[in-house]
Amino acid sequence: GKAANVARVAATLGARSVLIHPLGGESGDLVARLLAADGVVQEVVRDDDAPTRTCTTLLSGVATELVEEAPAVSAETLSALRARALARLGDAAVLCLCG
Repeated sequence: GKAANVARVAATLGARSVLIHPLGGESGDLVARLLAADGVVQEVVRDDDAPTRTCTTLLSGVATELVEEAPAVSAETLSALRARALARLGDAAVLCLCG
């Protein structure tokens, strides 16, 4: 998603950053592994009741995007994300909210 791409670019440019994001299910595990392989530091809030959706882009002269439906993120997960972000704000020079 958008936040993961921002974190990837920051890591590529050598910036010190932390991606705080919700992930769920096997697809969430895959996202976490791929981001870690790209050098992205993460704080993951697990929500296995809301598996991370995947989107696929088909290119054959025209781009067609296949977007999975995703369940809503729970209030508990949103609260945990907010708490983690607030805990890090004191050390942050920039906060980027994406989604």
